[in-house]
Amino acid sequence: MEPEEHRPAVMTLGQKMVRISLTILVLLLVAGLATPLWLKSRMVADRAEALNNAKQIGAMLSEFEADYGSLPDDETALEVKRRTETDFTLTGQFSNDYFR
Repeated sequence: MEPEEHRPAVMTLGQKMVRISLTILVLLLVAGLATPLWLKSRMVADRAEALNNAKQIGAMLSEFEADYGSLPDDETALEVKRRTETDFTLTGQFSNDYFR
């Protein structure tokens, strides 16, 4: 028997398109499965950061109250200005105006 000639495998255009489509499908599937996990981890991190910030604000307000006798308001702003010799405007219409 004579050996058969081996021709290099040639893919047709249809086979190439199927292979490309399957590759894209797999990539989309992996991305679709990974995205919710990434979003959940990000939400957990954001929640932990917010909780930590709230605890720090509470601790600072307690310390402020111990130092000045009450929570920040227009009266304590005058005492803060006197003690710290700051030029900042420490009064305002909103609570955030007192947190500089």
